[in-house]
Amino acid sequence: MSMRRWLVVSLLFVTLLCPAQQHRALLVGVANYPKESGWRKIHADNDVSLLESVLSSSFAVKSILDEKATLVNILKELNGLQKATCHGDTVLVSFSCHGQQMIAVGEEESDSLDEALIPYDAKVKYSSNYHGENHLRDDVLSEHIFRIREAAGSDGLVLVLLDACHSGDSFRDTKEMENCRGGYPVFGPDSTVRAVHKDLKNVVGVAKSDGISDVLFISACQSYQLNAEYEVSENKWYGSLTYAFIKAYEKDGLNSLPSLCADIRSNVESFNKSTRQSPEFATTIDALQMLEEKTDTTIVEIDDCGNHDGADTQIYWIVGIAILLAVIIIVFYLWKKK
Repeated sequence: MSMRRWLVVSLLFVTLLCPAQQHRALLVGVANYPKESGWRKIHADNDVSLLESVLSSSFAVKSILDEKATLVNILKELNGLQKATCHGDTVLVSFSCHGQQMIAVGEEESDSLDEALIPYDAKVKYSSNYHGENHLRDDVLSEHIFRIREAAGSDGLVLVLLDACHSGDSFRDTKEMENCRGGYPVFGPDSTVRAVHKDLKNVVGVAKSDGISDVLFISACQSYQLNAEYEVSENKWYGSLTYAFIKAYEKDGLNSLPSLCADIRSNVESFNKSTRQSPEFATTIDALQMLEEKTDTTIVEIDDCGNHDGADTQIYWIVGIAILLAVIIIVFYLWKKK
């Protein structure tokens, strides 16, 4: 085998070891819930269409909508996204749907609440036949997002948009509820629900870990607020967070996350001045903590060691490539010696 052929083989191995970084997006939307579920119609289908049209030029986009967005299918797609994600990837996961507070699982004293996103096959009321098994609880979502962050590695980024609402039954089914997401009573047995008065816990609690990607969670509103949809033109409604994100993203993509967050906040608040709605951010990114000092934006810092320097990982790649080249040289030397 000639030296040129050996060099070609060597470069091929190195190329296979260093896959290109990708942008991936999973869009979940439920606009038309089954009538018997008890959930009112929202305009999540418009959210998904808008995100697809803008992101498809730079992201590999997968969407699941309405009857395809069951709990089983959502978890299947999250698992598939985790398996497809490689080191250094940027991953966006978007949920446009209803949300609901529900009695926490495994609590000896039923005095705390979970947050849940509402898939197509979840029901609004607890009954003898339905105990919330199709609700997407916050701890389940957090676990899947954590796995995606592990796959993306320290050079990656995971962005999660939650265009839902978990505010409870302080809101009634009146004019105020039209074109809003969430606002339903706490899910659980009536006797237990009446005893619950605690505030929601954050959806994004994650354990400390090195070598995983940073994450930015953006929720459409605070836990005590309604998420009002935004009418862009006559009878053309979008989720306020989705539309605010797109307007901010179209300015400079993801190149400046502090600017992106500031623009999202400004957009949401301008859309819904009457409801005084304000988005909530939770992140591991140090630079975004500065945003809290400059504005009234709520920033929740996640206690996490994720970073973007990737120094340790880069060293591993350099050492691995060096070993591979050394092996190739030794094999070539032994072959020539024969």
